[in-house]
Amino acid sequence: MTPDACLVRNPDLIAMSLDDDLVMMHAEAGSYFSLNPVGAHIWEQLAQPLTLDALLQSVRDSFDAAPDAQMAQDVRAFVEKMIENDLVHVQSD
Repeated sequence: MTPDACLVRNPDLIAMSLDDDLVMMHAEAGSYFSLNPVGAHIWEQLAQPLTLDALLQSVRDSFDAAPDAQMAQDVRAFVEKMIENDLVHVQSD
């Protein structure tokens, strides 16, 4: 996935806040997911198409994270897992 890949969440999922977490259901796949506050932030940011670079910057700004390689790797791995589970899509041009 390139830094300028445009990401957007799957609109067919059901999501709701539960305490500090976000709980999601993918009815078609019969899967449930629970996201911590950082994951929930990523999900909320992807309500509209957003590039991976912009998403990384949003996480840095919102959680006072230093712009280090580990944080970028963690976010990228999380987004890739979301794509694998059909929670997020990469928009094609």
